[in-house]
Amino acid sequence: MQALESIEDWDIREYVRSTARKCGVNLDNLTKGEVVPFPRPLKGVYELSEAKIREYNRELAEVEEAQEQCSCCEGCSCQHKDKWKNLMVKAECWNDEVHLALNNCKFTQQKSRDKKLKSLMEAAHIPEKYREDTWEDLTIQQGNMRAVALAKKAVQDGRSLYLWGKCGTGKTKLTSVIANERLKKGLPVLFVSLPELYSGIKANFEKGGNSRELLELVKKAECLILDDMGASNRTEWSVGILQELVDYRYANDLQTIITSNNSMAEMKSYLVIRDKQGKPIDEKQSARITSRFEEMCHMAKLDTPSFRQKQEDILR
Repeated sequence: MQALESIEDWDIREYVRSTARKCGVNLDNLTKGEVVPFPRPLKGVYELSEAKIREYNRELAEVEEAQEQCSCCEGCSCQHKDKWKNLMVKAECWNDEVHLALNNCKFTQQKSRDKKLKSLMEAAHIPEKYREDTWEDLTIQQGNMRAVALAKKAVQDGRSLYLWGKCGTGKTKLTSVIANERLKKGLPVLFVSLPELYSGIKANFEKGGNSRELLELVKKAECLILDDMGASNRTEWSVGILQELVDYRYANDLQTIITSNNSMAEMKSYLVIRDKQGKPIDEKQSARITSRFEEMCHMAKLDTPSFRQKQEDILR
């Protein structure tokens, strides 16, 4: 204390006292001859006794230094010590003790999200042409306004959709945007062309592979987009595959988004198994499938001029 009082400049004495208090040291409580290592000044306020602030001073100072480094970091190279590399550290105090909370830094978290998004994107099988599309890339017209509104709600609440209309009206583009928006939220989606699914199952079978494995993957997808339903040749086998797929998703309340050139009435007729003379053999199966669609899905027709035709006209 005599050393402190010997400082003639009052401002300097008060600065020393103030700095000591910030470090958890009350100079007035020191006894004569007591030697106390001068701690590092702390910026934060901690719910700790003076004794504990002195005890944890070095550790708290290191935490504050790390936090300062984080605030200036641009994500290029982490300046932390090895024990906190690529981590955010925070000192939490309770029961007069310091507990360190460690979390991945915001840049590490972003890299993790980007990696997950890339993985989800690769697994989604969205057509390459539409992988970057967003709501802003859609041309809203009277004929697709309801379909776009339902698509936005499908992203929000997980509802199923049946979207139909002539070729070139933007069905695949719209469902690709739905898929892209889900992926932005970190939600999985599987985009499948139904004709390609049938071909893939057959190819696996012919190669001696497990044809059921592919079907099980599609059946159990959290969100499944079935594109171009009704665009392949109908067979008893393909209708059976479709029924298994639809029955499973209906029973498990899984989001299913379907595109087709056919209205529901046309789809019901299309799925009927017929003999060589075109006479119906079994209409119940078709009725069962379309009944599931009607119960599961919100329906909308895309009734716009063909965007595909417009592009072809421009190229001419």
